[in-house]
Amino acid sequence: MDNPEECSVCCITYDESERRPRTLPCGHTFCSSCILQLTTANQLTCPDCRASHPATSLDNFPVSYAMEAFVKKFKNVQLAQTAGAAGGKPSVKPAAEKQMSVKTRGGTTQERPSGMSKKLWSLLGEQKNSMRSQVTGSQNTQSQLDQYVTWLTDQNEQNHQLLKKVEEFTHNMGTFEKLIKEEVARVVAMNTGG
Repeated sequence: MDNPEECSVCCITYDESERRPRTLPCGHTFCSSCILQLTTANQLTCPDCRASHPATSLDNFPVSYAMEAFVKKFKNVQLAQTAGAAGGKPSVKPAAEKQMSVKTRGGTTQERPSGMSKKLWSLLGEQKNSMRSQVTGSQNTQSQLDQYVTWLTDQNEQNHQLLKKVEEFTHNMGTFEKLIKEEVARVVAMNTGG
């Protein structure tokens, strides 16, 4: 968890009203707003571990007072750093504001935008990797489909040639049958009259 002061679903900092941190029976914590949005048919599936919990009301999930105290302390530290910077003291950027470099596939380096949380930046990177994998998978599937089309074309050509041979064989059998009938008629004619 890169930013424990944020709900990992909406990536918004917990507060003491709409986004109070609440703990599920599985131990994971999310804001009140997200819990309400994730509740369906009196059931809530944890976004982290996928455990299912009964959710008849928001009161099913207790407020995490320890997390609220942590968030207050965190905000106070941020305010002190900001005030220190205004008074000429060196400023320390909060963790969510630090630049983060990531090497891309082409070897170039991409900087995390200063307003973007580490969690969101990480999710973005995961999405990019997932898309790359899907593109590679699609390219492999396309290659296999191309090979299959080539094989089907070859099979069709072989079938066409076999069909020609069957037609030729059928024609020859008709000619052979005609010759046999003529021979039978000649033998019958020789036996009867001579």
